Amino acid sequence: ARRTNDKVAFTATVRRLFGAEFVPKSESAWNFSKLALRVREIAGESRFVGLKLPDSAGGDGNVVFEARKFHGQSLEQTHAMLREALRKLDWDGGSELLVDSWESGVIRSPSVQLWVPPEGEGPPVVEGLFEGAEGIFTGNYPADLPEPVAQEIVDRSWLLGRLFQRLEYVGRCSFDMILVNETHGDYRIEFLECNGRWGGTSLPMTLMNRIFTDWMRQPYAASVSWIPGLDGLSFAAVLDGLGKDVFDKRTGEGRFILYDPGRIQHQSGLSAIGLGATWEDAARVTFQEFPARLR
Repeated sequence: ARRTNDKVAFTATVRRLFGAEFVPKSESAWNFSKLALRVREIAGESRFVGLKLPDSAGGDGNVVFEARKFHGQSLEQTHAMLREALRKLDWDGGSELLVDSWESGVIRSPSVQLWVPPEGEGPPVVEGLFEGAEGIFTGNYPADLPEPVAQEIVDRSWLLGRLFQRLEYVGRCSFDMILVNETHGDYRIEFLECNGRWGGTSLPMTLMNRIFTDWMRQPYAASVSWIPGLDGLSFAAVLDGLGKDVFDKRTGEGRFILYDPGRIQHQSGLSAIGLGATWEDAARVTFQEFPARLR
């Protein structure tokens, strides 16, 4: 589990299994001297340079620079600039840091959800292909990608899942990636990280499986809505305010399924699944109607 969640180890694994073109151009460093060299190298070939803590969740451990800021600098200047910028990550060397080219031609950001059973109890299962609403995680919905691209993503994700299974990983697993638009119009797949754990996409997907047997039977989207002042209400008060719009499994009526209620008091936010007659309708219910009702 520690290795699957390690961004440096995952990048190296994808590179060895599929080839260097399936990950952003990347290096790693253990100290500021090596880091300054790595950044200078990548800055010479990219528009942006990203630094990532190997064990952070999502974008919490990322710092991104415009590559031109390093052009013409001495190594000492680069060293000083990096030391100041990395204060917020609390990194001072001694652990590996991923340095990669931060792609600027990104057009889609899908993720793949897998279940990896123990060896001997069947192969990994690719349960879903999803996309996020924007560059930072605020929600998800099933991806609508061209069939050849979707199939390649599924096939390569299954192979990674099978490799992890052979290495005795068991449980929930997901892969985040980006699609970069090539000059001739094709998509290039780049794997970014593995989440060897439950997360913001797998939780609502599995909840939908529990309620509807198969999440694909009921169009839905999931989101986190951040509403100022929401922390002044109790979860019971929110349920009361939404009334019959809260989904009731006994009657099949209602449009909102609420989960993770602890966000209300701690972050003034609330996680919800919006149900619709179509996938487009579900996205509208989730990303427009639900936050409007909360406000």
